[in-house]
Amino acid sequence: MPSNASDRRWTWRVAFEPGPHRTQRALRRAAATLLLATAGAATGAAPALTLHCPAQVPAQQPFDCRVSAGAADGAAGSVAVTLPPRLMRVAEPPGWSFDVAARRWTGPSSAAATLTLIADHHARGGAHTLAARLAVPGQPAVDAAATVGVGGADVIDLGVATLPLPPWVFTAVWLLAMAAVVGAARQRDLRRSGRAPRAWPWALGVAVLATLALPTVTALVDQMRARLVYERAACEVLDHAASPAPGQPDDGWPMAALRITADGETWVSTGFEPRTAIYRASAADDHLRFPRGSRPACWVDPARPERVILRLAPVAALFVGPAVLAALGVLGVGLRRVW
Repeated sequence: MPSNASDRRWTWRVAFEPGPHRTQRALRRAAATLLLATAGAATGAAPALTLHCPAQVPAQQPFDCRVSAGAADGAAGSVAVTLPPRLMRVAEPPGWSFDVAARRWTGPSSAAATLTLIADHHARGGAHTLAARLAVPGQPAVDAAATVGVGGADVIDLGVATLPLPPWVFTAVWLLAMAAVVGAARQRDLRRSGRAPRAWPWALGVAVLATLALPTVTALVDQMRARLVYERAACEVLDHAASPAPGQPDDGWPMAALRITADGETWVSTGFEPRTAIYRASAADDHLRFPRGSRPACWVDPARPERVILRLAPVAALFVGPAVLAALGVLGVGLRRVW
């Protein structure tokens, strides 16, 4: 049996002197601590990017999106924010630039920035997503996105009035009505004797010309109001692009974000070309005639100040509507006689 002194020394060695297994545990703890510290440092070094925009905005009124980015150790990087169709640039902070063709903002990642945009009238009732990317040399790119909903329903704008119907509903109803007219004429021809003049060719002509007359007449009203009612104003072009009409992604209207000054007041809206059958065929690139920063004359609807026309239609376009209506009248008289 050991003595009391030797017993105490033996107990102290067992309790406090590390054995092989204690040494291994200590080494594992040290390695884990070092790994966590390294992971934390790597996490802090990763670039960060946030893009915040309002969830819902009105059409044709400016709104702000805020982008903030950063990288470790103050590394220099760049941020690119790409706009979807139907959203247009209004302003950006110093040090940022905007590429009209690519529809993209570019700026430094050193500080947060506020970007001002506007949604044109074609954007109503839809959700539109902005994409952002942070690029830092030697580090992986970081992406972010923000979706903006634009208030208002997709309606038919006739210039003098607005129909609360989606265009496709109105188109379907109109085509069904025209088909019913032709079908009724055809059924009437079948019930008549063989020598009686046929009504259905006249009815078909009326249906075709009536379908053509609808947009040309509304264009004529728009053009006449632009010349007689609209007020001339001074505009500054803030952005310009082709804006696809709803449901027609390949049919881009020339559109511009404008700062308008009239009667001592200044506001921002979007301007467009007037509707016209002659002008429409060559309108896809007309927005290029209004470079950013230019100050063309424009015409504002006094009843609806957000409605701005960039350029009056040629005088020849004023004769398209009356010509179509005259032809429609001739066919209508012929249909009445054979009916």
